[in-house]
Amino acid sequence: MMNQILSCNRICLVLGMLIMMLPSCTKEHVPTQPNILWLTYEDTSPQFIGCYGNEEAHTPVMDQLATEGIRFTSAFSTGTVCSPSRFALITGCRTTRFATGHHRSYYPVGDSIEAFPKYLRDAGYYTSNNSKTDYNTSKRHHFRKTGWNESSGKAGWWKRKPGQPFFAVFNSFHSHQSRTMTNPWWKYKEQILDSLKSEDVILDNEIDVPPIFKDTPEMRNDLSRIYNAIQLTDQHFGRILNRLELEGLKDSTIIFCFSDHGQGMPWGKTYPRAMGYRVPFIIYFPKMYQHLSPWGTQVVTDAMIDFVDLPATVLSLAGIEPPQYMDGNALLGEFKEGSKKYTVGGLDRTGENTTLCRSISDGKYIYNRNFMPFQSEKRWQKYFDFSDISQHIREDYRNNRLNEEQAGLLKLKGNATFYHLEEDPWEINNLKNEPSLVSMIKDFEEALKSDLIKNRDAHFIPEYSLKLSQLTPYELSRENDFYPAEEVIEQAFKCGDKEALENHLQGLKHENDIVRYWSAVSVYSHFRLFGHDKRMNVISTDAYAPADVFIQAVKYQTYSGNENTQSQLLKYIASENETLAPLACQLLLLNPEIDEQFLEKILQTCAKSGLPVTKECGELFENKFKGKPLEYKMFW
Repeated sequence: MMNQILSCNRICLVLGMLIMMLPSCTKEHVPTQPNILWLTYEDTSPQFIGCYGNEEAHTPVMDQLATEGIRFTSAFSTGTVCSPSRFALITGCRTTRFATGHHRSYYPVGDSIEAFPKYLRDAGYYTSNNSKTDYNTSKRHHFRKTGWNESSGKAGWWKRKPGQPFFAVFNSFHSHQSRTMTNPWWKYKEQILDSLKSEDVILDNEIDVPPIFKDTPEMRNDLSRIYNAIQLTDQHFGRILNRLELEGLKDSTIIFCFSDHGQGMPWGKTYPRAMGYRVPFIIYFPKMYQHLSPWGTQVVTDAMIDFVDLPATVLSLAGIEPPQYMDGNALLGEFKEGSKKYTVGGLDRTGENTTLCRSISDGKYIYNRNFMPFQSEKRWQKYFDFSDISQHIREDYRNNRLNEEQAGLLKLKGNATFYHLEEDPWEINNLKNEPSLVSMIKDFEEALKSDLIKNRDAHFIPEYSLKLSQLTPYELSRENDFYPAEEVIEQAFKCGDKEALENHLQGLKHENDIVRYWSAVSVYSHFRLFGHDKRMNVISTDAYAPADVFIQAVKYQTYSGNENTQSQLLKYIASENETLAPLACQLLLLNPEIDEQFLEKILQTCAKSGLPVTKECGELFENKFKGKPLEYKMFW
């Protein structure tokens, strides 16, 4: 009997020890390669999401994800339009090194650069993309083929092998600018309103109009599109997360939820300001992976996130060392480096409009440098100017119905702006001339300049030369005889400086094409910002075509009746070079008026062009100077 009791005691002791060991066993068997889910959406700023303080927004799915996870207040995209941002997201590389900031430009980037999901595939992950790519490089098809097990409208984690870790991306298109701004109302109704229950539709009178817009019935109607499109996005994500939970995967999946850049409306997308760069960003850690979060959970953090950090971060979470060519820091996982002090973003050519702006932010402040200050933030672009909201803004501006802040969108602002994002989230009060901030602003400016020179920003080379070169933009930007980056960027930083005209005029005599180009840009900008100066009368022509376009534009504004100048500009508009023709058109579009005979010649030349971009410029001339409505034959 005693032996039986001792045996029972031993059994109980062993069982007790086994039970005590269970937690450690469970911990040891936490998968080292977590499932990772990206929920990405289009063209949305934090100000329009519920968990970021907008009480009119209806985004319960994202709000709940933020409540359970980490909400970031200082997350920034690489660019203010989709394709540059998505290049950074797929490669972990800055666009500045590869000239991939130009929207839909498709430049080569070299053999060594890969889509980062390829490294996940190589490590045993199942990778799926549903379904937008828009990678903005000639390697885009290669990226799609090598990066994803499947990239389609039907792709998802559900096609992986049993037990195989996954990296799945779902992109919701509902909040794209086409829905929130550009498409006509009937198309918006078809794409958005008809997919919402009538009781869920957010009405015009239920929203607050931001101070950057005039509060009118038309504007409320325009802005309501944003709220309803984002609500439909939220519902889309809800269905994906429901499936994840039903399949028992939420407890083993780290979820990232973010927009590709800022709001698809005036002041946001394609604008050089935080409204264009800053994005809503949430990370959710299930319980088994909460130890990986340096921020804890159920918190809000101002930790900086830059899109180039995300590929390195995902690889690090999977236990993969990020390749050396990546510019981003791993914010999580085995190879964690931590956040940067600053994030640097850029705006380059979009569609038919040439521009170059750079921004640097520490999350609290943002410094924006406009290297082409001859045009306002609201530039002439058909895809934007077709929209009702753009037409309403331009009409109100013409009729002096906008207050000073609202009208600022269409006025020249010089070469720099500086905003306090915490106190001024709509970026109304430009602090660049604030005496108490002189030292701080100088620090931001110098940090930006140092970054651009160090990375030899390839966008300071005109696209005219990028397209003609047999070298990749990266390689070309390393050819110092062709592109003396420090000298060029120093020259460009003087653009918009009222006291630097003599420097610009001397620069027109420089032996280097790119230095002369930026000198010509600066002379033209001086004319637009400060008016004619008799010292400009000596300028002639330039053998480097991009520089000469700016010189001829100055000469036209000075001597508008000069037939030789008109002839030269028409020659550029007639060019089959897809960079020179729209550039000449854009500079002429900035004139308040154009001689009727010359305008007819411009329209005829645009109509005869074989380039769609030049034909679109012709439509913009007719819209601005003849009041003809812009048209599209199809919508998407």
